[in-house]
Amino acid sequence: CRLLRGREGRPQPRKGPLTLNVGVYDRECDWLCWGVQERPISEANCVFVERIGFILGGNDLWWKLDEEPTPHQVAQSAERHALPLLERLKTREAIADAVETHRSFGWSYPLPKIRLAALRALIGERAEALRLLNEVQAGGGDWAQRTLEVERRISAA
Repeated sequence: CRLLRGREGRPQPRKGPLTLNVGVYDRECDWLCWGVQERPISEANCVFVERIGFILGGNDLWWKLDEEPTPHQVAQSAERHALPLLERLKTREAIADAVETHRSFGWSYPLPKIRLAALRALIGERAEALRLLNEVQAGGGDWAQRTLEVERRISAA
């Protein structure tokens, strides 16, 4: 499932600011990561999420809804940039490549690596999936337990 969602900022909902988030949800990947069969499709559950400003090659981009060209600019950005990205992310291989090259992949937050491991397992790259999970396990902490659960589900699949 591919997701394009407007996200309103605070403190003035419906007046702005607004950004676009582009995401890809994979139910089987989500199950491998969390062991839950039916979760709502949301940005938080997407295997890949990016904001429109970064897709455009810049920084985070927010529009003010109370300015006249905004609806046109938002629609144009979605049509020219977000939808083509979603079109390119039709296969798990393409999604895995996008996750691996995402700007946040090298950060200390391990969830992108865990999701990538699940994708690699679904693609048939089990050894790479286990390598990624072992890398997260080596860091210890709460995420190490999560990786053991993911590893069990990958082995059982």
